This record gives sequence, structure tokens and C-alpha cells, in this order.
Amino acid sequence: MVYLKALAALFKDSTATHKDKIKSLFWFAKKYDWICSLHSAFKGLGIEKSLSQHGYVYYLFKRMYVFMHKDSRQELAETDNHSLIPSIVEHYRILNAHLSSESIQNLTQGGVNLFKTELEDSLQLEMKLLHIHQNRREGLSSIGLWVNGTPLYYMNFLLAQQSVFIAGVQGGKNTLELARAFTTKTQGIPPHKYLFIGLAALMSEWGMTEIFGIRHEKHVFQGEEKTQYKLDKFDYNAFWQDVLEAEPFDDYWFRMALPLVRKDLSEMNAKKRGKLKKRYPFMDALESGIKSSVHHV
Repeated sequence: MVYLKALAALFKDSTATHKDKIKSLFWFAKKYDWICSLHSAFKGLGIEKSLSQHGYVYYLFKRMYVFMHKDSRQELAETDNHSLIPSIVEHYRILNAHLSSESIQNLTQGGVNLFKTELEDSLQLEMKLLHIHQNRREGLSSIGLWVNGTPLYYMNFLLAQQSVFIAGVQGGKNTLELARAFTTKTQGIPPHKYLFIGLAALMSEWGMTEIFGIRHEKHVFQGEEKTQYKLDKFDYNAFWQDVLEAEPFDDYWFRMALPLVRKDLSEMNAKKRGKLKKRYPFMDALESGIKSSVHHV
């Protein structure tokens, strides 16, 4: 029965590829014990509806990495993968605690709107919470920033108790000029920092107390010839340390406490104080908008 439920959920999932649907006939039989354990864990918490809404969750025994594991890069497809289940269930437990059933469904159908605004020169900004299955090695949920309908940045993360683990930051294709325009219009806030501020505001409203960012040398793409080139375009360590001033936590993570605390303007020189005074209104509007959206998702 669980086998049929898993097949039905995956076949109904709009994000599922035809190839994976066909493969699932075999893999769900081969991994039947894992699927039953996953289903039982969701059912035990009364959140089994999420499995019917996100059919790809049944497929997470293939090429998913455990971000809470001592080795963040370890791929567990060679084992029975039962150690994946607590992390998956915990992530969805938190989602169910803060999102309506309709919003959880919408995560795979275009995403849940968190914030919309318009900057100078008619730059339309939109921030969404969504599920991107192909990014599952970096997290089970994503937050994305769109400008004029073009995806500019994504952050992929995993939720665990009161912590958020960001294991992937991705920029859109051919968006350099758009990113520069965005940074100019926000008085120097780069889009990936802006997106992080939005995620931090949302997580603070959800009662999370800390965010962890993956170290560059421990990113899942390290050591993978086909994807390692992507790390040449984005330095994770520099982003966490230089842009966000995060503290090193261990060999795998940087850490930032929530809620975020802004610098005291009175302690800065006039030039830097002037720059931040121009940026803070954009940050205020974003954080206020995110907090308002929490009551409608």
C-alpha cells in the first residue's frame, strides 16, 4: 500500500521528470523498507499529507546529502539511508508548524510569496519560498529573489530544531548586469545579502535562533568534476565572513545568531554611517514585509 501511495504521489508531483517516474517503479520496490520507514515517521507526527503534496520526498534516498552529518559531503546512496529520515522529517515538521497545507503544496508549484516591492527605474522585486528538487543536495527548501521576473539568486537550506543550515547559494544565468543594477538601486546591498536578510527575517519570525553557512572547502560540489567549476564564481567563506561577518563555528560551518543585529551607527565614521543610513530603509522595508507575510502563509 505504501508503495502505491509513493508512486501516486510522485506521479502527481508537477516537478517530477518523466524519467524519474519510470525509474520509481523499480527504485520504490528496491527501497521499500526505506519508504515505509519514511512514511511511518511522517504519519507518526500527523504530517503524512506533506508526502502526498511533495512526492519527490519519497525519492530522497537517491543523491541526497545529510547536512547534519559529521561529513557534510557524504553521499549515503550506498547505504540503506535510514539516517536520512530524521533530518527529512524534522525539516517538514518545522514547515508544517509555520505554513498552511496550501502553502506547503505551493512550494512545488511556483513558490510562496514572501515579499514584493518596486525600486527605482521600475525594478520589480519578488521574494519566494519554494522547493527545488534538483537542489536537494544543498537543502530541502529554497528562498529565491526575482527581479523583473528573472531569477537572480537562490539559497538552499535545511531546518533542524532551532537552526537553519544553508548549504548552497546559486546565482541566475546571465544576470550580472541585473545584479549590478539591483546593488546600485539598493545603495550597495548585493542581491545575495539582500536575500539572506529576507531569509533571516523569516527564520526569526519562525523562532529559529541561529543560521549556519557551509564552508567553501566543504561544499557538496567540491571534488565533483562536473560541478566544481561553479565554486569558482562564488566564494562561500568570503560571503559569510566578509559580507555577513559570521563567526567560524567548526571545520564545516560558519555561524550567525538570530535575530540579526545591526551595527551601531554612532560608532562609525561619517562616511560609513552615511552609506548605511541609505541602506537601512531597504532593509527595514524587507524585514517588515517578511514579518507581515508570515501571517498569510
